[in-house]
Amino acid sequence: MMYIIDMGFVEEIFRLLDQTDSTLVFPTENAARHWLCMYVRQRKASVLASRAIALDSFAKLFAPVDEKKPANKYHRLVFVSDFLSSRQTGLKYLYDDAFYPYRRRFISFLTAVLPQLSVLESCSGIGKTLYSDLSILKRRYKEFLEKYGLFEPEWEKHSADYYKGQSSDYVLVGYQGDIQMQKLMAQLGDIKSVSSLDLKVSKAPCYEHYKTQEAELEALFQRLQNLKKKGVSVSDIIISTPALDILRQRLEKKACEYNIPLSFMGSVDILATVPGRYLSSLMQCLSERLSFHSLESLLLNSALGYLDMSTNRSIIRFMIDNNIQGGSLDVKDDELIKALSRCGLTKELSFYKSFKSALISLKKSSDADELIRNLHVITSLLFSSDEFNKAPHQDSDVYSFILSQLSDLGRTLSSLGLKMDDIFGIFMDQIQRLSYVPQDKTAGIKVYRYGQDQLLYVPYHFVIGLSDANSQTKESDLDFLEDHEVSSRATYDVTQKLFEYYASSGDNVYISGSEASYEGSSSAPTYFILNNAVVEKSFIPEPVFEKSDAVSFAYASKTSFDETGEDLAKGASAFNRDPDSKPLSYSSISNYVKCPYMSFVESDYLPGAPEYFEPAQQDDSEIGSFLHSVIEGFMNLHLGEFLYPEHLDEYHSQIEKTMDRMLEQNIIFDPYMKASIRGNYLDSLKNALNLLLIPPKNPRTRGYVGPFKPLKNEYKLNKNPSYIGYIDTIIMDESGKIHLLDYKKGGADPTYQLVLYRRLYEENPQFGSDVGECLFYSMGKSSFRGFSSDDWLMQSQKLDEDIQRLRNGYSSGTWNATPSKEACQRCKERSICRRRFNLQ
Repeated sequence: MMYIIDMGFVEEIFRLLDQTDSTLVFPTENAARHWLCMYVRQRKASVLASRAIALDSFAKLFAPVDEKKPANKYHRLVFVSDFLSSRQTGLKYLYDDAFYPYRRRFISFLTAVLPQLSVLESCSGIGKTLYSDLSILKRRYKEFLEKYGLFEPEWEKHSADYYKGQSSDYVLVGYQGDIQMQKLMAQLGDIKSVSSLDLKVSKAPCYEHYKTQEAELEALFQRLQNLKKKGVSVSDIIISTPALDILRQRLEKKACEYNIPLSFMGSVDILATVPGRYLSSLMQCLSERLSFHSLESLLLNSALGYLDMSTNRSIIRFMIDNNIQGGSLDVKDDELIKALSRCGLTKELSFYKSFKSALISLKKSSDADELIRNLHVITSLLFSSDEFNKAPHQDSDVYSFILSQLSDLGRTLSSLGLKMDDIFGIFMDQIQRLSYVPQDKTAGIKVYRYGQDQLLYVPYHFVIGLSDANSQTKESDLDFLEDHEVSSRATYDVTQKLFEYYASSGDNVYISGSEASYEGSSSAPTYFILNNAVVEKSFIPEPVFEKSDAVSFAYASKTSFDETGEDLAKGASAFNRDPDSKPLSYSSISNYVKCPYMSFVESDYLPGAPEYFEPAQQDDSEIGSFLHSVIEGFMNLHLGEFLYPEHLDEYHSQIEKTMDRMLEQNIIFDPYMKASIRGNYLDSLKNALNLLLIPPKNPRTRGYVGPFKPLKNEYKLNKNPSYIGYIDTIIMDESGKIHLLDYKKGGADPTYQLVLYRRLYEENPQFGSDVGECLFYSMGKSSFRGFSSDDWLMQSQKLDEDIQRLRNGYSSGTWNATPSKEACQRCKERSICRRRFNLQ
């Protein structure tokens, strides 16, 4: 039974939940939970969680009971590998035993075919040779399952005869838009206690068609920016797109520009992660037999934290200079080894030999346990023994997930008593089909893959990147076969129904696409074209004025009718200044050296800005100040007492509570900013303590001081009459050495600011004169940065030279502009300086 209603979809679901004799079945657990929560909030009433369930739970009520164990993806993988290794498959169309040396290329494909063979007999028009191959594959797989006491879950037929639930009526919500629901009901047939609920849209929803995808994204984020200004909660907004893999990085970039936090709800492609790319690079080295290209891709990958990048660069530079095309997996004949030996590059030779030996062992691994051991060896060689343990948590989590999958494969092989040749290559082919679902979701606007959120109802729903090609939502039996290979098979197409679902998925729904996407040219979905619902959008970005723009307008208003004076940016001498009239700081020194004109503009000679102006979309200084306050708040809890590594979990909890308390009390940041700050920086603040307290296995790692005692935060460093600075934290280690720490929100490459701070501290060493490390901590890169003794001397000399340059320039009134990529790239006064347009 089916009943269709107009746009009162929400009220009808609520009416059914008001009753007590029906259970609603949603396509996903997420959708079921969403509607239960929505009901409780709006009805102000309680409801049993069992009143709304996911389709998976509903299907289990009609599944047969089987005493055998279910086969999983690795049972299928092992079967196909063993089947093809027999060299007597009998296959002619899908595979031929003559392809044996290349069998690995067929394993993943045939593994994916196995679950679909349950419908083989119901399809017709399949060629005789092809049908014979599929029949052989199905028969041999059934024999494998019988031999090891397994059953294939995808071959199980559901039936009302197996019903295991209580007496209840079930309503399938969104039946017409969900393929899996339709497949299940095709097996169950008509059951009186099961009905469906759908909606009917009398008018096609509007589809906004932009010229470019960049314009589409900019329009999206300006709408989000307006919602942010109105105080709309992030939980009231959803974004979805069928092009999530293509758009994810661009969405993340736009989110940073607008400071609007996003939370990606879909799975992550393993090969798109850092550990996935690392393993792919190892596989490339094997498949290309250590070619120059494969070695370059692996050894110069800056996304990976290598033990010694200098050695890696030296090897690649050597290969270029000596025109060496690559190494070799041959134990004896290797041109690269011979050349390195001939030139006496012992460090590079030792590293390459160790790497090659580990790579060969990786290839020869015959079971998963051996493969994991060899993988640890080669990863420790490249990354140090920490491997991915000190990487960003998302990378370490993915790496742990990959190793757990390898362990699952190993347990499967062990339980069957089988071995697998080339296990690393086969596993790498398999993980291309795997996805990782991150366990930690950052707070922010939820971003879904199209089709996973069609029944989630929110006030604002944005469906972007929709084209005729990527919006097709249909599925056929034996979908690995082309149309010319089979004449009759069941096909399910819910494309049009999903458009209607999305049209009613919020109070304000925006559906859009573009003519020129990042994948190439595309067209609007046929459904919208036929319904005359395509609206061409000519997007014009809204202007956003920053403080420097407002200052330039104020300056122009005062001088527009006056006689033009000297152009200070050209270097005219005027407005000389006593360098000792105000204390000099690192900022005043470095700004003058970078561009004297910028230094002048930011001094007190410039007219004040108007009282009102549009602020920048993200105020980095406010975020930096807040993060400093969190660190100070934590350190103040422990002033005068030592911190020890065994209490790290307690310290981490204190940092998190301090941040949450300060975010809650903060009146400057809106909810979007607060969610963004917490998601981006909490783990980095915790990691600072890890680096300070846990001895590094890599001696080159900066930061470790052992147990330490916080002495002072935000300490004013002063040298009369000319210099001033503020050091963020002063700590003392157990030996009595003093360490100076300064925190930076971004990348924080070391500068002579550290030299200046140490000089200022040594003028008045209040807490002790034995100074050890002076370090920056980069919150963006979660690492400490400092100088070696040689670099320290060089930076000290540079500081003296720049101070003298400033004093001469101040005294002579030299404020000329010095355009350069470094000086102009992020200059806040770009709207004032007319020399910012330059070739660099």
